[in-house]
Amino acid sequence: MMHSPLVSVIVPVYKAEKYIHRCLDSLLLQTFHNYEILLVDDGSPDRSGEICDEYAAKEARIKVFHKENGGVSSARQCGLDNAQGEYIIHTDPDDWLEPYMLEELYKKAKSEDADIVGCDYFNEYYDHKEYVAQVYDTDKATMMNNLFINRNMSHSLWSHLVKRELYLLNNISFIKGINLGEDLVVMIKLHFYADKCTSVSKPLYHYYCHSSSMVNSMSRQNIIEIKNAIREIDNFLKQNECFLKYKTSFLGMCFMHKRSLVTNKHIRDYKQWKIFYPESNNVWRLPFGYKTKFIWTFAQIGMPGITFFIINSGNKILNKCMKFFEHFI
Repeated sequence: MMHSPLVSVIVPVYKAEKYIHRCLDSLLLQTFHNYEILLVDDGSPDRSGEICDEYAAKEARIKVFHKENGGVSSARQCGLDNAQGEYIIHTDPDDWLEPYMLEELYKKAKSEDADIVGCDYFNEYYDHKEYVAQVYDTDKATMMNNLFINRNMSHSLWSHLVKRELYLLNNISFIKGINLGEDLVVMIKLHFYADKCTSVSKPLYHYYCHSSSMVNSMSRQNIIEIKNAIREIDNFLKQNECFLKYKTSFLGMCFMHKRSLVTNKHIRDYKQWKIFYPESNNVWRLPFGYKTKFIWTFAQIGMPGITFFIINSGNKILNKCMKFFEHFI
């Protein structure tokens, strides 16, 4: 009799033929054995689908689903709909895992009866890698605020093992058409409903940072998707009567998204700010230090000289500037 797997690993696959071997090999080398791998071929035009089939023919734990192209959210949802594991984790096809990742996360989840278990990870660049630590707070309000502003807490699905019933009982799904920021939308909902979250203080995942990623090739459609993601989060918070509790952090997140778009080499049109949450226009009302507020203010109005001066100035000068400016805020 075939037992249900304890962990389901969902891998959305699209134009990944250059990297998917590395990802799948790392999954098959896991020290944890009771798991399934769900490969969702999202209508990829290269050999990614064929490679998935080749691996599935050799490994019974691999299941392949071929579908018309619908974006990463539809691919993740397809995997979620077909998953059988007690826990779910998502993996990007160009990334790879430490061989003991699933074992470490599952043991932590069971020992602490946790709904969500995060882990540290590496950002992998062409010539170096960067260690990123995650810190979970026992206070839920603090944890949610940290999730919004990304203070030592990633909102990426690939660094979290999540109890599947958390998705099912709370009707959490991936929204078709939001293919940028979809992980943030889902992670905020998951953390909101979770009773217990914890983390493993070890780098278990390798996130591959390459120039062709969606974040580094921003288009007008991507901007619209980010706008939709922010609106979805806004609606969710309001529906659950906790918007005011997390409003400041939510607006801070909106502002940071706007700044990242404006500084992106492909986006120079400040009018695009209008599609974002309008209340986040005033950085002085957001939860950042004075130095950050001054830097963003002068960078926004195009004064690089003053911006550079502030970056390299001490706190005494900033305090004097603050006393002057606070009369106008």
